[in-house]
Amino acid sequence: MKRLLRSRYLPPDYEQILFKQYQECRQGARTVKAFLEEFYRLSSRNNLLETEAQQVARFVGGLRWAIQDRVATQTVYTLTEVVALAIKTKT
Repeated sequence: MKRLLRSRYLPPDYEQILFKQYQECRQGARTVKAFLEEFYRLSSRNNLLETEAQQVARFVGGLRWAIQDRVATQTVYTLTEVVALAIKTKT
C-alpha cells in the first residue's frame, strides 16, 4: 500500500529531492533554533544512518560563517553541545 501511494503521489526522484535539501540546508537569516528544527526535520525524513560526528559536522557546516568560526574553536562531540554553543554565540 505504501509503495502504491508513493508511486501515485510522489515524484520518482522524491528521495533525491529530500537528500539534496538536507545537503544544502543552511542557516541563512534564521535563528539557530529555527535552523535546528529544519535540520532535524530533514534528517528524520532522509532516514540516513549518520554517526553523531557526521551530524555535528553537517550541522556546523550549515551555520553562518561567524558562528562556524566561534564553534570551530571549541572541541565538541555531540549535536547537543554544538547547538548550545551556537545559541550562546548569537551572531
